[in-house]
Amino acid sequence: MSNPDKSDVYANLRTLAAQNPRAARTQFCQMLDSNVPELDEVLRCAAVIGEGRVRQLIANAVRSRPVRDRLVPHLLRWLETETDEFAKRAIVAALDNVDIPSYYQKVEFTIADLKLVEAYRYVKDRLSHELRNALLRPQTHILRLRAKVDAISDEGLRADLSTSLGQLSDAFKSVGRIVEFDADDHHFKLRLISICDWLRIMNDEYGKKYERVVLSIEDYSNSALIHVLASDYLLRIIFWNLWINSQQAVDSDCKIKVIVTTDRKEVHLLIVDSGNGFSQELLGVVFQEKYSGKRTHRGRGLLEVQDAIQQLHGKAQLVQYRLGDFRVKLSFPLEAT
Repeated sequence: MSNPDKSDVYANLRTLAAQNPRAARTQFCQMLDSNVPELDEVLRCAAVIGEGRVRQLIANAVRSRPVRDRLVPHLLRWLETETDEFAKRAIVAALDNVDIPSYYQKVEFTIADLKLVEAYRYVKDRLSHELRNALLRPQTHILRLRAKVDAISDEGLRADLSTSLGQLSDAFKSVGRIVEFDADDHHFKLRLISICDWLRIMNDEYGKKYERVVLSIEDYSNSALIHVLASDYLLRIIFWNLWINSQQAVDSDCKIKVIVTTDRKEVHLLIVDSGNGFSQELLGVVFQEKYSGKRTHRGRGLLEVQDAIQQLHGKAQLVQYRLGDFRVKLSFPLEAT
């Protein structure tokens, strides 16, 4: 390996992590195997607040490698201050089966950024609290406005305003759900859901907020009998992220075909949009690293899909649909009804 400036090495790795995670993982493993002088600087730079994407990539890269022990002290330090939920999970997985107490005894840990992390978490909690309080005022106004709308004698005008008012109320409810979890909210409750029917309803709702998606479902005549145990909340995370990704990949007139198959234990949904799909190079990257085909600073969507479907004891993966064309396949446990 040549000897470029150490900061350039990290900058190149950071850019590659956003644009081509698989290549970035290979580059880091080569640095690790070669024990290049720049490695210490890369690990030091990766510890900085805001570098969760690189920390996640490194943690995933070393999970099954025999040189992992050399990085355990770094992984432990990162774990103390990690604020990115997906990077934290990757680090925890990389530390699996490690005798952590023995490392704490051998290494003196100095968390230079701990106060900054605590400040971040405090500000985050305060902003959530302030937002919840701020939502109370518009909700009060909505209730007053609803009473005035109900008093309008013109039936057509009253119906139009009631519809708009209902949409406004739903929008505020969606904002509230971002910052406050209510266990009694039907939106979060696990229940038996007819997945094909749910997809059709969800697609209509999606089209009201974003651009319209033409949805077709290739299923069986008994599709109404195909049920999964899920919640609206988790299914919405999964499919809204996939729909958004599809629309970003297609310039206009987005079409999505869902091919539904079942076996004795699972229902499988193959998502085929009118775009070009994923390339083979993204196998092992999508659903594991932050990936965005167009925006460097984005890419959480598919990680959120993976997290949500794992909570439902299912799995998400890329499978070959046609030669060189890989698509998302979702598998859910099939529930008897």
